[in-house]
Amino acid sequence: MPLKEVKYLNDYKLELIFESGRKKIHDFKKFLFTSTHPSFTKYQNIELFKKVKLYKKAGILTWGNHEMDFDPYYLP
Repeated sequence: MPLKEVKYLNDYKLELIFESGRKKIHDFKKFLFTSTHPSFTKYQNIELFKKVKLYKKAGILTWGNHEMDFDPYYLP
C-alpha cells in the first residue's frame, strides 16, 4: 500500500499516511542508533533526519539522494 504523505513529528518519529487513509507512527531511533552503515548513521543528525521526503513515484520514504530509502510495507 503506497504512502500518500509523511510528516515529521518529533525526535526520530514520523507519521506515515497511506493512500487508504490509514495512519501509522514509526520511530526510527533504534534502527539509526544500532546501524553501523555510514549512509544510515549520518541520519542520527536530527536536522538531516528531518529532511525526509516521500518519493511518490515509488511510494517510499527517502533521505538525501536515495542514501537511505524505506518501503513502508516492510516497516514493523
